[in-house]
Amino acid sequence: MKHRLTDFLRAPCSQCGHKRHGSCAAFSDAELTEELSRLPAKKATGLDGIANELLVRLGERGRRRLLNPLNP
Repeated sequence: MKHRLTDFLRAPCSQCGHKRHGSCAAFSDAELTEELSRLPAKKATGLDGIANELLVRLGERGRRRLLNPLNP
């Protein structure tokens, strides 16, 4: 994970010219679904009390509700 983050931070963004003043493009439903599928199962909940299994099994409406605060 550390290497992926380092590579991401080094890679120039074609939309913002590597200024990174925030998010360049809104998260899509497909991107959210892909990232949720990478969550490890059978892990303890975090401070928010939400289990990964719940996030992975969100329906379309739940994913939209999750994307709303991420895409202002």
